[in-house]
Amino acid sequence: MMLSAQLTAQTFNAHWWNSRGHLMDFRTTPPTITCNLPSGGAFEATSAWSDPITGDLLFYADLGTVRDNTGTLYTNGGGINTNATRTQMAVVMPVPGTNLTQVYLLHGDGSSEGNNGTAYYSILDIPTKTVVSKNNLLRSATTESLYGTNNGASCGAWVATIANTNTGCTTNCAGTIDLWRVDGSNLLSPGRANAPDVSVALPINIPRRGARASIRFSQQNDQVAIAIEGGGIFYAPFNELTAAIGAWTHVPRTTTVLTDSGYSLEFSPDGSRIYYGHENFTGSVGWAADLYMHIIGTNTSVRVENESLGSWAGVQLGPDDQLYMADNGSGNLYYLTNPNTVGLYDEGIAEIEKIIPAIKYCQGKGMPISGPFPPDIVCRKALNEPQKIVIALYHDQGMIAFKLCAFAEGVNVTLGLPFIRTSPDHGTAFDIAGRGLADPKSMVEAIKMAVKFISCARASSLKKVSIFFIL
Repeated sequence: MMLSAQLTAQTFNAHWWNSRGHLMDFRTTPPTITCNLPSGGAFEATSAWSDPITGDLLFYADLGTVRDNTGTLYTNGGGINTNATRTQMAVVMPVPGTNLTQVYLLHGDGSSEGNNGTAYYSILDIPTKTVVSKNNLLRSATTESLYGTNNGASCGAWVATIANTNTGCTTNCAGTIDLWRVDGSNLLSPGRANAPDVSVALPINIPRRGARASIRFSQQNDQVAIAIEGGGIFYAPFNELTAAIGAWTHVPRTTTVLTDSGYSLEFSPDGSRIYYGHENFTGSVGWAADLYMHIIGTNTSVRVENESLGSWAGVQLGPDDQLYMADNGSGNLYYLTNPNTVGLYDEGIAEIEKIIPAIKYCQGKGMPISGPFPPDIVCRKALNEPQKIVIALYHDQGMIAFKLCAFAEGVNVTLGLPFIRTSPDHGTAFDIAGRGLADPKSMVEAIKMAVKFISCARASSLKKVSIFFIL
């Protein structure tokens, strides 16, 4: 399963449609999933578009159809040239100069790795719910990949695809990544078919002319990465103004072995890492594989998840900056809340392998526990719902937010001891000792908290209570 792709601001990307009848609404944390819209059953070749102000769903594309937020077919919304099983097939971007009333739907019709595909664009009019122009040729002899990124202009973008340089080639084909500039002065038109503004040679030949492939740009628009089945994972510097692409780097799977396949990939929000699917052996297909992570500029990758939870297909960064991963064939989605900080050989992988299974275990026991959540979001939620308890895995992760909200009244409590232990939530403050500047509020609150615990302990008929004040 491949998730839908977007090119513009987060509000437009408030929804994902994964085409098995599941609509994800990212306006809630975690995203709300509903299953009440009709689907053609495609597990790829999908997209969605939301209102720029409210984030409400406006339309979704599914297996050659375009439907509104009630599932009603757009006028002229059928017969969109596409295929249910291609990697990146439906990308949405505004038509410049239309005040967001019209959008381009970019799509392709590739059907097998042994045959060329074709990239098209259609134009959708939002107010009238009409496909006003469809199946316009963009590029012949393409692979599966079709994507885009901002080009530095107002409402402008680069549209990118991977194509063969020789339409008659069937295997080991030289190829290019082709880019079209789209802005107010450069709209897509029939005259621009097979005439990209920029064409850059691929770093490796395409094993089969219709190979599975993906393109991704970093959120900073300064890097581009590609994945080619049977070829590998590559990245390079990218200039958003000119679309110039620098020298390609072949991503290593280990310190001695380069990636030799690829299917889906994604940058971390800060552009420091690339996540991709790949087996831990050569000759893999990459679309039902382990999840790997490569830190830009290093000489290896780390296997984040070894298919103990799922067999990873689609990898997509959500509008909430969390990394979502589709388990091939199951319809399940998993997510990684810290894609910026997972490191080589650190405990970042524990979230997938340990924390999420632990949460599910507790939920199975009837415990009201949820997560994991990003620390910048969960603390805000806890302030609005004071009955909630936040479990932070690292000291600073929890204490920074806690001290910001309650520095003078906060109390540090140590659980799991055979005695009551409370203390102020701040340090010794030696820099103001003896100067009459220290605020005793936190110490007073710590004593009050200890006395409260004594009362609770007596109510529980405990025979002995010990209390220690840590000064």
